Amino acid sequence: MKVAYLANIGTRDVMVDGQYLNRPRAEGERLLQNYDKVWQTLAAPILWPGLQYVLSLSGNIERVYLFASDQDKTVEEKFRDKDTVYFGNILERWLPQSFPEQIMCVIPIPIPGNPADYNRMNQFFAQRLPELIVPSEWDVIFIATVGGADASNMTLLYNAVQIFHERCQLIYVMPNGEVLPLDLGQQMLREQTRSLSLSYVERYDYLALANFLRLKPNSVAPWGEPVARYAAARLHFDFQSAQETLEDALHFAKGEVRLKINSLKDSLLPFLHEISPPKSPDQDWRPWLDLQGRLMVELYFNLRLKYIRGEFVDFLSRLFRLHEAVLRYIFEEEASISTDKGGEEAFRDYIHGNSRLQDFLEKHHLEYWPTTRVLAAIIDFWVTQEQKGSRYGPVYRWLQRLEKLSELRHKSIGAHGYLGVSHREITERWGSASVVADLAKVLGHVGLRLDDDPFAQANLLLREALQAKA
Repeated sequence: MKVAYLANIGTRDVMVDGQYLNRPRAEGERLLQNYDKVWQTLAAPILWPGLQYVLSLSGNIERVYLFASDQDKTVEEKFRDKDTVYFGNILERWLPQSFPEQIMCVIPIPIPGNPADYNRMNQFFAQRLPELIVPSEWDVIFIATVGGADASNMTLLYNAVQIFHERCQLIYVMPNGEVLPLDLGQQMLREQTRSLSLSYVERYDYLALANFLRLKPNSVAPWGEPVARYAAARLHFDFQSAQETLEDALHFAKGEVRLKINSLKDSLLPFLHEISPPKSPDQDWRPWLDLQGRLMVELYFNLRLKYIRGEFVDFLSRLFRLHEAVLRYIFEEEASISTDKGGEEAFRDYIHGNSRLQDFLEKHHLEYWPTTRVLAAIIDFWVTQEQKGSRYGPVYRWLQRLEKLSELRHKSIGAHGYLGVSHREITERWGSASVVADLAKVLGHVGLRLDDDPFAQANLLLREALQAKA
C-alpha cells in the first residue's frame, strides 16, 4: 500500500526536554545546528500519534510532507519569529530516525507569506498539492488537520479534498493523543457529487450524469446510474437500450423504488413492438394511430428538452419532424389512408375521388404525393374549402406560423446550411416566446394528451437516488 501523510507544522509541533519553544525560528535554527547533540531530547507531540495511527493501518508511510511557515524579512519580527521553517528541517531528519524502516522520506515544504491569510493559503495549497502528489499514484493520502495556523489547516483540508478526492482521508489528533478519522472529506465529496449531479438532472444531461456517477459509485444509490442511462437512451429514442438499463436498475432497487422503475418500463412497452400501417380503409386503424400519437408525444417532450437546454438547432430539427408527423397523423385519421411508402396508389385514388381537391392542388402546382407540402395543402383545402375549420383551423394557423421558422431551420446545420440558431431569432420570427406552449396546444387539439412527461418522471427518480444513501 502506497501511503502519504500531509500536515502543517505549528509552533507546538516540536518539544525539547518536554518544553515548547517560545521563538520557533531562532530556537529552531539553533536546534538544527546542534541536531546531533539534541535529537534524542526532541518530541513531536502532535505528529507522533497521527503517524503511529497511520502506521498501525498501513505498516509504512512512503512520504511525509510537512508545510512550515517561512515569512520574508519585511515581516515584523514578532510575527516572523513564530515561523516553523526550521522545525520542518528538524523533523525531516528526526522522523525517519524515530520510525526506522517505516517512514521512508520526509519532505519539508516552506510556506511563503502570512500563514494566517486565508486567500493566500488557499492559493498556495491549490497550486502546490497537485505539484507534489499525483492522486492516481497513491492508495491513501492522510491529511492531519492540526498544527499550523487555522487558515493553513482549513485551506490544506479543503484543497486536499478537492484534489485527492476519494484517496483523501482526514484525521484529527486530540489533545490527549487520541486520533479520530474524520468523515468530513467524504461528506464534502458526497455533497459536491450530489450538487453536480443535480445540476445535470436539472439540465436533463443524462449521459454526462451517467458517466459522472460511474466514476462515483459509492456516492448515490446504485440504481441511480442505470436510471440516468435509461433516460439518455430514451432521449435518443433508443427504447430497447432504455428497457435494458432499467433491468440493470432493478438489480439494485428495493421496495417502492422497484415499483417506480417498473412504471418507467411499462411506459416503454408501446415502443417495443412494431406495428405496420393498415393497407386499406376498412382495416382497424386505431392501434397504428395510437402508436403514432404516442411517438408524437414522445417527440414533443424530447424537443421541449432541447429547447430548455438551448440546443436550438436540434430543437428546430425535431420541431419540423413533428410538423411532418402531425400532418401524416391528421390525414391518416381523417382518410384512413397510409402516407407511408407503399400507400401512394391509395393516396392518389383519394385525390382523384375529389375533383375540387384536384383543382386545388393543381392550382398550387402540387403533385399527388404524400409530401409535407401536399399534406399541408390538403389541410388548407379542408379548412378553407370544406368548412372543417372548427376541427383543423388551429392546426392550419399553426402551420402558417411555422413557415416563419422554416427558413431558419433550412439554413442551419440541421438541414442545408451553416447558420447558427439562437433563442432570440426563434422568438422574433415566431412573434413570442411561446413556441413550445403553442405546439402543446396544437397537439392537444389533435387529441393527444401531454400528461406524462417521461423525463420529469426520470428526474424525480434521479433526485431520489441522489438523496438516498449509497
